[in-house]
Amino acid sequence: MTKAKFESPITEKWFGRANRYEPKSDTDYEWVWEYAKFRLAWATERCQHMESKALEFVKLVIGSAAAGWAVLTVLGIKPTGISSRIGWFFGLSLLFFLASLIYTLRAYLPTKRLLPVAEDAALRCADSYKESSEAMAKFSQTLSSATEYETEIAANKAGQLWLATLFLSVAVILFLSALFLGAVR
Repeated sequence: MTKAKFESPITEKWFGRANRYEPKSDTDYEWVWEYAKFRLAWATERCQHMESKALEFVKLVIGSAAAGWAVLTVLGIKPTGISSRIGWFFGLSLLFFLASLIYTLRAYLPTKRLLPVAEDAALRCADSYKESSEAMAKFSQTLSSATEYETEIAANKAGQLWLATLFLSVAVILFLSALFLGAVR
């Protein structure tokens, strides 16, 4: 197998394994190929699911900002009419809100994907083996690099969403604390 153009530790690991593996001629590997396709589809779906969650969270963050602005407007709170202590609470709340927005957008934005090996490599692999099952066994490991890469992206996006949730929670707590500690009289 040839290495993918997009090099990473994941591709090196899995293409190395594929290159070292020698299938047996008397074994049926078709189920391995089906399983490799299933894992790649699952990993791709996980990544799309995280991006979908991130889009929903973008809406929540923007809605939270609108709700905060509406509360300040309805209560008639002006930046010049509050104490510096309460101003710090509002300022910190704004900073945590912005951090939440940044992490949410990072989770939502598209990331570079590692594609499975191209068909020309599959053809070369098929030509290298007498039995189709042997070629399937050898080639199934090439899907592992794309699967593992997709899984890593999904985990990264999940971590960013977790941080976004944490920051938004702190922002809301600080905002409500500012309201209760003295902004509303």
